[in-house]
Amino acid sequence: MFIGFPRSGHSLVAALLDAHSNIVIAHEVHALKKIYEGFSETQIYSELVENSIARAKNGRGTKRYSYTVADQWQGKFHKLRVIGDKQGGGTTSFLAKHSDALHRLKETIALKVKFICVLRNPFDNISTIAARSNLTLEQSSHRYFSLCSLIEEIKRQISTDDLIDLTHESFIQDPVRGLKGLCDFLEEPVTEDYLIACGSIVYKSPHKSRNDFEWSQKLIAATENRIAEFAFLNGYSFEN
Repeated sequence: MFIGFPRSGHSLVAALLDAHSNIVIAHEVHALKKIYEGFSETQIYSELVENSIARAKNGRGTKRYSYTVADQWQGKFHKLRVIGDKQGGGTTSFLAKHSDALHRLKETIALKVKFICVLRNPFDNISTIAARSNLTLEQSSHRYFSLCSLIEEIKRQISTDDLIDLTHESFIQDPVRGLKGLCDFLEEPVTEDYLIACGSIVYKSPHKSRNDFEWSQKLIAATENRIAEFAFLNGYSFEN
């Protein structure tokens, strides 16, 4: 499962994992919501696999980026050992609204459940949310830090062995190392050709969407004060 913020790079990470021979990661099936709707474990797995196949057939990616990895395993698998759903922001919000959601998840899914939290510079996250949601920076900042509080609460309910934080910037800087660490977390071996193929499609540097907006010094200072409240955002600033 993915938790975290919208517009943080979940789609890239999920698409690269889906290219692994033993891993299927669907794109926004919203498995947690379907569990609440009464879907069985088998039905959930079927939805996830079918989504992965369809996404691969239609081209995995967005209008701006293609996440298709040539000659790998997107939309198919050799031996299915890991299955999941890329629905970071939606899963976070759903967990916040339903206090028994984690319990229901583990009751329905017999497999060990692990969580991936993709983080990105808050200034870029807030800016992208503003651009995509037609909100002001102040409104987007409020939404972003509300999610921070939710994520902090969710993290308290998850064993540290079952949760990994992944920063978008470090992953972009060294995708081979980042993907290897992620597969180690999921207890799946990797091949060199898989890592090289995945690394080849990753853009060279993250887009700094904070530069698309005019941030006042007052708002920068206020945002950096809020960042300091959350340990998992340690090291992020407007300049970094």
